[in-house]
Order: sequence, then structure tokens, then C-alpha cells
Amino acid sequence: PPPPHNSVIQSRPYSNPNDPRPAISRTRAGRIIWDDTVTLHLAELWKRLYSPKYIADYLGTRPGTVSMAARRAGLPSRAGMTLLKAAPGNNPLAAPENATIAAQMVKRICAITQNVFFLHPKNIRRQHYSMLGQMILARRAAGSVH
Repeated sequence: PPPPHNSVIQSRPYSNPNDPRPAISRTRAGRIIWDDTVTLHLAELWKRLYSPKYIADYLGTRPGTVSMAARRAGLPSRAGMTLLKAAPGNNPLAAPENATIAAQMVKRICAITQNVFFLHPKNIRRQHYSMLGQMILARRAAGSVH
């Protein structure tokens, strides 16, 4: 059997078939596995200006986890913008996207990890790897195997 840290549990907070939440993979310890589906869903909520607290409650995790995942995914800063603390209806994806934030999010696929990440349009020609991909390259250059 696989080690416990690699075991996956599918969780969905509610069993409503109309619920827009993705099926979230979790480790046995209950931590979210930030695969492409969850990262893309985070990006959709991020560009609709929901607060990290709301997104955390929605995904079933902590606000610090959401903020760190957004940083690792390359989502833009929303400093100075008024964030939504609740959805206008039952579906949070019904809220309009913020055009400024949406314009700063160019979706790419990391050449090393094959995971989705986001770039600012001015960095498209310069940056080809996600934050995790850059860390892997730095470790390889330093001679570390791990």
C-alpha cells in the first residue's frame, strides 16, 4: 500500500449536485492536495475578489493556506481592493470578475511540474516555470537530490 501521506480521500462538503465546488482531494491528515482543478477554482474565486477567509470556508481549509496557495500559483495581489466576505447568492461564481485582476492572470503550464500557474502579462516571455518549478531548478543547481 502507498505511504499514508500519499493516500487520497475525495471530499465534497455538501452532496448537492448543483454545487459548483470541485471534488477536493485530501491527504489522510485532511490537507488539501492542490491539483490543477482546485488551483483553477481558487483562481476563479480570487478574480471575483472573495476574501481568503471566505475562500477558506468555502474549500474547507484555513485562510493562511489559501493565501499561500494563491502566492504559489502566482495569483496577483489584491491590495487596496474591497474584498467580498460573502457570496451574493448560492453560487459564488455568479459574482462578476474584476477586470483588473483578471487581466493580470495569464494561465500557463509549468514545463517542469506540469501544473497550472499564473503570470502577469509583462512576464510571459521571461518566466516559464511555476514557483515550485523554480525551487526544483534551484535545488538541482545546488546539487541537492531532494
